[in-house]
Amino acid sequence: MQDWMASQDNASVFAIYVVRGQRKDADTGATVYTIELVGADALNDVRARYTSPECLLYAVQAHKSYDAPLLASVNRETLHDAEMLTRAQKDTSRLGAIVNAHTPSGELPAVPPRRPPPAKDTKPAPTPAVDAQPAKPPADDTKPPMPARTDTKREGEPHPSKPGRKRRLVVRKIKTKNEKGYTVTRDVEEYESYSEDESEEAPPAGASSVPPAQAAPPAPAAPAKRPPPAKSKPKSAQQASLTSFFTKR
Repeated sequence: MQDWMASQDNASVFAIYVVRGQRKDADTGATVYTIELVGADALNDVRARYTSPECLLYAVQAHKSYDAPLLASVNRETLHDAEMLTRAQKDTSRLGAIVNAHTPSGELPAVPPRRPPPAKDTKPAPTPAVDAQPAKPPADDTKPPMPARTDTKREGEPHPSKPGRKRRLVVRKIKTKNEKGYTVTRDVEEYESYSEDESEEAPPAGASSVPPAQAAPPAPAAPAKRPPPAKSKPKSAQQASLTSFFTKR
């Protein structure tokens, strides 16, 4: 680009370059990264101060003097900082030097290394074992309703006894006649009350305290007696004589 500019017949055309790279600070001696704007006449001197500099064409103007408004547009801070504007009025060439606010590596605070994100577990989730047993059928909720409980007393249950007395079950034998006229003895269970002073071993006459399961079976009824045959009446003497008379004849 510089050779192209030198070959131009118009001597009023002047190029401005952007130079960026690493160089040593004159005050501290530390290596810093810097960006500068320089004219074509000072390009070689500036490049000599950098290590492997990079030069880019920034602008082309019609004169060699630095155009302060044009160079100030690169560094936005010069448009808002009053101190920079005051210093620029005294020395417009300062606007052409853009130096970054790089801090030497020796003065940087220690930054902890960034931890890499944890690796995701790519293993497939274990599939649960399928139970080979057949599934149980659902519970049947259509059960018949339970019968309502009633407090009615059944026939034959003992009534509550009076204080000081107890009740016991006795078996009474009752003789009755059936339809054929035979006498039949049957057992009837009854409850009776007794006092603790009375002897439990002597139940009333005609009653047995033996449980129904151990009671002796009733004796079979005796067959009815048949009446004796009637005796034949003796024949009269008259009938005998008549019979003998006809026999002789």
